[in-house]
Amino acid sequence: MQLVKYLVQTMQYSKARLRMDIKEQIAKIACEKMSADSQLICRRLCCLSAYQKARRILFFLATKQEVCIDTVLVHALANQKEVYVPRCQAAGSMEAVRLYSLEETRIGMYGIRTVSDKRPPLATEALDLIMVPALAFDVKGHRLGHGGGYYDRFLARSGQALCIGVAWDCQVVAQVPIEPWDRGVSAILTPTRFLKITI
Repeated sequence: MQLVKYLVQTMQYSKARLRMDIKEQIAKIACEKMSADSQLICRRLCCLSAYQKARRILFFLATKQEVCIDTVLVHALANQKEVYVPRCQAAGSMEAVRLYSLEETRIGMYGIRTVSDKRPPLATEALDLIMVPALAFDVKGHRLGHGGGYYDRFLARSGQALCIGVAWDCQVVAQVPIEPWDRGVSAILTPTRFLKITI
């Protein structure tokens, strides 16, 4: 029992330390570079066959520290794709909710943009493509979020949807500490790399 407790505490410390390190790296990125790299990633996303073939796509609505993919979202709307965004629930769950225009968004839980609480969600397994944010990814597709478990629970129900992690270059590390319930991604896109996960 003591060993299990020790291992849990060690894992929590490892995750907390990595979160802190990555946040420090992101804080060093100039605003101008963030904007330029976000647009570069958006152009690369639009060229991916997975994006071009997808009909129902979940986009994340970026915070100031995340890659902004609003340009791709607008492109998807203009090309008659069904666009969905996350809506977090107080119970720790997340839903995919239809978005028709960025003008519909409001500030929700944790200061993240979302849409109306009254709009019905889509079944997670009905999505074709999921854009996934994180604090860190590793080269095996493992993901480290902010610790709430929202995406882990959501991705566990994602069925056959392709999950693409979107991140700055500094967010891709050699190894992310993982636990049994952690969920990863199928590919990772940064300003300079597109990593397909082979495992």
